[in-house]
Amino acid sequence: MTSAIQEARDTSSVTLSAGTTSGLDSWAVESLKERVLDINGALSVAGKAINQVAADLYEIRQNITGKGKKGNWRAFLASGVLNCTPRYATDLVNAHEKWLIAADVDPALLAQMTPRTLSRLANATEAQRSKVFSAFKNCGEKERITEAKVNSLLTPNKKKSTAATKSVDERVSSLQATNARLLKQNRELQKQNVELKKMLVKAATEGVTPAVAAAV
Repeated sequence: MTSAIQEARDTSSVTLSAGTTSGLDSWAVESLKERVLDINGALSVAGKAINQVAADLYEIRQNITGKGKKGNWRAFLASGVLNCTPRYATDLVNAHEKWLIAADVDPALLAQMTPRTLSRLANATEAQRSKVFSAFKNCGEKERITEAKVNSLLTPNKKKSTAATKSVDERVSSLQATNARLLKQNRELQKQNVELKKMLVKAATEGVTPAVAAAV
């Protein structure tokens, strides 16, 4: 006979912030903790399901491809029998084949990633994957690890400003070269200015207009 009173679950693993429980009575707090357990459990189930889908798709591809059957997999994806896009399926297959098949990943973490991200992680190095996992683990309450953030962690921007990448000596040499070029230009302008003054003096002495003198 099933008891009418449901057995209480251990919610000691759920730690709620003071801001979350402010103004709530003990019953409401306990109920909230139980819902958190439900949600986290569902996320774990979702992650396991994604992992299983990836494994099943991989097995299907292995079984229907081979000598003389190269088009079977593409035809299968295009047939519309799956409740997902071909890209969704191929990303999961790639993730399984190159990574998940031999990895022990927290299912709840898998549930937070799209197949595109899982595929990118499969093509990444172990060090890059560890960096992404650390980011997920250490993100704050107001943060979310987005697809763009994962991409930036996998392929960090290597472009830096020239000033930042050059050594002090290189920057000094560059500034000295620029200064020397400007000094040379200044000397040439001064020389041209002297010549122009001579032409104006000559024009005034001989009664020739400056425009005519300049043209001579």
